[in-house]
Amino acid sequence: MGQEAQIEYASGRLRAKVRAHLDSQALQLSGDKKLKLPLTLISTATVDGDKLKITAPGESFTLSLGAKDAATWARKILNPPSLADKLGLKAGKSVTLIGLMPPEIATATKAAKPLKAIPNAFAADINIVSLPPGKEDALIIAAARALQPAQALWFIYEKGQPFNGDNLIAAARKARLKDTKVARISDTHTGLRFIK
Repeated sequence: MGQEAQIEYASGRLRAKVRAHLDSQALQLSGDKKLKLPLTLISTATVDGDKLKITAPGESFTLSLGAKDAATWARKILNPPSLADKLGLKAGKSVTLIGLMPPEIATATKAAKPLKAIPNAFAADINIVSLPPGKEDALIIAAARALQPAQALWFIYEKGQPFNGDNLIAAARKARLKDTKVARISDTHTGLRFIK
């Protein structure tokens, strides 16, 4: 997920057609110029007309995005969303955690205490269910039954396991859930959000 554009890259006299991809972790270029630049290394991202000017250690270049997109990308580069932002955890929103969570979830949700089982009905605005290997299908069905209208349900799964995002979407759709968002949780985990 993130922002993508087919644009021109310029650095000094070098010009290249690139595909730029911006997510909450890095700016990545492919095509005639290849580069992966973690956002934490970018020192400046400013708009100059229709160009986005990027400065990082050993790198200084522009991307011809157009004024509006350049401003959007600069804002996202300088203020990447936190995990709490990506999960929709805002003041006044309640959260339920089910299962053993990666530490990043515990940090983002702060005071929420995990439950061991899915309740008959979720009481929170946002519900996060960890999917341990081998128990995915049963948990997806139980969570789908407990989900109420206007509630969000995040399933967190470990990357590199046989049960991947495609399997999760297929199983959740079979349980009559609609996928609405994906979020990188950590290097080891991904989350998919669903609604009824």
